[in-house]
Amino acid sequence: MYKKQSNWIMLDKELREKTCQLIIQAIVPVYRSYMQNYGPLVEQEGNSKYAKYTVQSLEKMLNSLFVPKPTRQGSFKVRVPSGKFNNSVADQNQTAIVK
Repeated sequence: MYKKQSNWIMLDKELREKTCQLIIQAIVPVYRSYMQNYGPLVEQEGNSKYAKYTVQSLEKMLNSLFVPKPTRQGSFKVRVPSGKFNNSVADQNQTAIVK
């Protein structure tokens, strides 16, 4: 989910923050419970394929979703426009706007 949606942006800051909080509320408690129950077993095996992220790093990643990020194209730095698109979501790699 994160890899695909990390390129999506929401220009409406309030909507973006609310969406991120709802995602965090849905995912982080379940992940925290998993890590409390199985984290010691995973660490014991020394295999990070089962638990790649800490609870804090997962929360930080989810909180960074949908944020416009400056991008580089050629030798110029391009910024995402700050205009409003009526609560739209856009993909920075594909300039389409989804409503």
